[in-house]
Amino acid sequence: MYGMVDLLKSFYYFWSRLFKGRRIQGKAHARFHFHGTILHGECIHLGEDFTVSEGYVLACYPPQLKKGQNDNRAVEPEINIGPRFFANRFLRMYCACRIEIGADCLIGSDVLITDNDHGINLNLTGVPYREQPLTSSPVTIGKNVWIGEKVCILKGVKIGDNCVIGAGSVVTKSIPANCVAVGNPAKVIKRFSQETGSWM
Repeated sequence: MYGMVDLLKSFYYFWSRLFKGRRIQGKAHARFHFHGTILHGECIHLGEDFTVSEGYVLACYPPQLKKGQNDNRAVEPEINIGPRFFANRFLRMYCACRIEIGADCLIGSDVLITDNDHGINLNLTGVPYREQPLTSSPVTIGKNVWIGEKVCILKGVKIGDNCVIGAGSVVTKSIPANCVAVGNPAKVIKRFSQETGSWM
């Protein structure tokens, strides 16, 4: 039978997981809707008027050794998010190096932003992908960027100011400022012309 002690343990586990690592810098200006996960919040810096809806994951992975494999990252991970940021449901952000997001960004639901992935070195005989060292490269998202629903932004990508990334896109390469990009992999389909004042 499920006793009172077991019930209290389950409640404590749920509550500790819910609020684990929320020592986020700038949290006083932030609005977190219920049901989210934050890992190593001390590595996360938020600007004023930050809002994220339910189901979010904001996770930083400090350098560490794993099963005898060297992790060669030289810096501590860091997520920096500018002011007036809004993200809809199920934002997932995984940082092993650095993720920088400028001011006034709008994020649709089910968006993934990651600066890392697992190594896929088949020369490491007997070492499965899940145990290989992470490979990482910074992600930078400029100011006033609108990222549509179910977009994936992968390591090493730079997205310039005023860009729009269409729903369902997978961004594997950098996108210059003032562009609309869509697809898998994402490609530029429109640019804003300063001469005509319109998208072309």
